[in-house]
Amino acid sequence: MRARTVSVAILLVLTAFAAGCGRRAGHEPVSTTDGATAVATPTDSAAAARRPCVDAIAESPSGPVPDVCKSLGETQYALAYVDGVDKAEGRG
Repeated sequence: MRARTVSVAILLVLTAFAAGCGRRAGHEPVSTTDGATAVATPTDSAAAARRPCVDAIAESPSGPVPDVCKSLGETQYALAYVDGVDKAEGRG
C-alpha cells in the first residue's frame, strides 16, 4: 500500500506541474496592503467536498471509483484517494 500512496503522490505532483501551477508570464502575484504576497490555500469547501469520497475510499481502497468521488476533479480525487488509503491503513 505504501508504494501505491507514493505513486499517487508522484502522480499528483506531475499533474500539478503539467497543469502549469507555477506563475505564468503576465500574471503577477496578489499583494496584500503590508507588502506580503498572498498564498492560495485549500478552502474548507474543497475539503468538505472530498470528505465523503475519503470515507468511501477508506471502506474499499482497491475497488472502483466511488460514485461520490466522480464529481471531483483529478487533483481533488488524488488527494481524497491518498487520504482514504491512509485512513484505511489507520494513519488518517
